[in-house]
Amino acid sequence: ASANVTDTVYGGYTEAANGRATGNEVTVTGGTVHDVVGGEAKGEASGNTVTVSANANTVTGGRSTGEASGNIVNLANATVSSVTGGEGATTNNNTINLNGNAQVTGTLAGGSQANGTGNTLNVKGKDNKAGTISNIQNMNFDATGLAKGDTMLEATGAAQSDVDWTTLRASGTAAKPLTLLKNDSGINLAGYTGAAKSETTDTTETNIDVRKTGGKVTEITYEGYR
Repeated sequence: ASANVTDTVYGGYTEAANGRATGNEVTVTGGTVHDVVGGEAKGEASGNTVTVSANANTVTGGRSTGEASGNIVNLANATVSSVTGGEGATTNNNTINLNGNAQVTGTLAGGSQANGTGNTLNVKGKDNKAGTISNIQNMNFDATGLAKGDTMLEATGAAQSDVDWTTLRASGTAAKPLTLLKNDSGINLAGYTGAAKSETTDTTETNIDVRKTGGKVTEITYEGYR
């Protein structure tokens, strides 16, 4: 859809007591919408896909009082106030893809539950931003084609960003060095031992490292060689 919509756009919706909204897809390109929800149901809202290249308020993959897992949200060339992969009592294995110039002014959350597992943030392109990043267990960055000094994702809010160093991945041949994640308020790196993360194959070598400001980590950097 490409339009100016003042209400919520749903991929699937049901008010049935134990209803399910699963496997729905909604795409919004251009214009302005209020909220976008891939699927909303009381029983389960899983496996929905939302793609937004427009201005919007809240963007949610799946919303339920029960399970909201396995949803996918794609954002590119968009400005939204918040994005949540899954909002529900159980929120696992949701995926948020930021594909370049995706601006989230508020919170980006893999799931609404802090005890969720397998929620993933994939980042491509540059100039992606989020106010706060929360409830993300896996981060993957594809730096293919980016230039030296580019920043792929910046957290702009006052809160520190929690990143699991052990599941952080980066790939792609790119001019060096560039910044995967920047947060002037600080980055909490779980599992970080102080050593760079280097991987070498027959054809490529990658290095992920950090930059510190006043003793706290404020950037995660990347160099990729072929």
